[in-house]
Amino acid sequence: MKRSIYTLLTALTFTAGTVYSQEFSWARSMGSFSVDRAQVVVTDPQGNVYTSGLFSSTGDFDPGNGVTNLSSAGNYDLFLQKLNPAGELIWVKQIGGIADDVPYGMEMDADGNIFIAGYFSDQVDFDPGVGSTILTTAGNYDAFIVKLDSDGNFVWANKIGSTFGDYAHDITLDGAGNVYVTGIFSGTVDFDPGAGTSNLTSVNNNSYESFILKLTNSGDFTWVKQLGGQADEYTRALSTDDAGNLYITGYFYDTVDFDPGAGTDNHTSAGGSDIFIQKLSSAGDLIWAHTMGSTNNDYCQDVDANVDGTVYLFGTFTETVDFDPGPATFSLTSIGQADIFLLKLSDSGDLTWVKQIGSQNQDFARALVTHDSGDIYLTGNIYDTIDLDPGPGVAMFSSAAQGTGATFAEKFSASGDYEWAGVIAPDFDCFATEITLSQDGYVYLVGSYTGTADFDPGTGVTQLTGQANQDAYVVKWGSAVAGFSESLLPQLQAWPNPTTGSLSIDLGVYTPRIEIELTDISGAVIKKETFYNTSEVKMNLTDNPGLYFVRVKNASGEQLIKVVKN
Repeated sequence: MKRSIYTLLTALTFTAGTVYSQEFSWARSMGSFSVDRAQVVVTDPQGNVYTSGLFSSTGDFDPGNGVTNLSSAGNYDLFLQKLNPAGELIWVKQIGGIADDVPYGMEMDADGNIFIAGYFSDQVDFDPGVGSTILTTAGNYDAFIVKLDSDGNFVWANKIGSTFGDYAHDITLDGAGNVYVTGIFSGTVDFDPGAGTSNLTSVNNNSYESFILKLTNSGDFTWVKQLGGQADEYTRALSTDDAGNLYITGYFYDTVDFDPGAGTDNHTSAGGSDIFIQKLSSAGDLIWAHTMGSTNNDYCQDVDANVDGTVYLFGTFTETVDFDPGPATFSLTSIGQADIFLLKLSDSGDLTWVKQIGSQNQDFARALVTHDSGDIYLTGNIYDTIDLDPGPGVAMFSSAAQGTGATFAEKFSASGDYEWAGVIAPDFDCFATEITLSQDGYVYLVGSYTGTADFDPGTGVTQLTGQANQDAYVVKWGSAVAGFSESLLPQLQAWPNPTTGSLSIDLGVYTPRIEIELTDISGAVIKKETFYNTSEVKMNLTDNPGLYFVRVKNASGEQLIKVVKN
């Protein structure tokens, strides 16, 4: 396991390794003196970057020396910006009415067409060009899907809504170019945007139910499915595999029937909100569904189905959750207020592995993307000092100050091994909303920040300063070999780990003098001890259960060991 923070130097046996880090390319900021957020991002085969989000007031969307101002028609308008691989503006488009118009999902098809889903209020012209295609909500908020070509020209737009609130949360495409949209609705909604009718009705008007909608690439209705219960359920994300199957995730309360067909597959939450994942065929028929959760609130934010049929879930949990959806048990307990989980399931829904990332504060998952090789890229937010390596290694990162939100991104292998991580640490707040990969291997993050933030995850400094409340950002990183070695201690072992208190550390060889320092996850030193002429050290952890770090030092250097006390 590579240690990304601590260089391990010792007089014992050396093994050369390689440290991987992120090669900073560029960061761009755009916005007004009000609130601006980048919500979603995609790239095309040429390496151009498309970012969509919301803005208010008047802002400059040319991150270079030029000026391209847009002014919102209402509270929040939608923007779609295209940058070249060097981060230079190609064009920017605007869609908006007198109220709120917010994108939540974006995809690109094989022809370079762009599909955006979200919600809007009142009247909106969805043609960003000289033409006009006005859609009007039936009530408070309606869901929308709009298709633009690669130059940002209007192709078509559809809306879905009742007299209550209706929202699209995510959009994806299958290999044939069919469009899938998921979100929530209340009341009675006609999901057929054409001349036909396909009504769904929620159990009551005071709660939200989830929908999964399939359209053709031309926007014509194919089918719609509904998840239903007495309380709320929220679909957050969806993904398709190479066979055309559909994976939907989110969270729910009370009891929900996850079979959208004539059958019944009821699941009941353990307490507050629980996580769900379901697999549907391309016809919308249930294949399987699983739920998991604690007696508190647990959420799943994103899902991605890889080409090999495996499924990855990314979310946040509290207290103790059994992440094995089968008859066996694999429970994790949160370290702080809320921890992050990364869960891998087989195509049949069986547990492959699950990883936990957490601090003593709250930590939030935002988005993930997988490469065809099986590598996994994550982004989210941290508010304290945190070890981003869930394995035996240590990769300590911090927000700029406790309670200040920082953005992290990291990479895992298909087997769940940590590879690298980086943090954007602001002097106030920096939030992540989406992560994607380009075909040439670059990583793109988008979100919003307040104040000044350093977007270079390495030793360099690239600071951007926002104008006022929140500004939108897009940043480009690349994985590269940093070009230096780390020295490992293959003999150093600690057991039992986890422990109930007693801990033995095998140094591997006879050592004249060794110093041991025990710290908790916040970095506070609990005890220090020095041992002489020994090859083994025994300790007793008398403090509360949790995650601890044992720093082992000799004259040549140090190594950090992660220890869990039950």
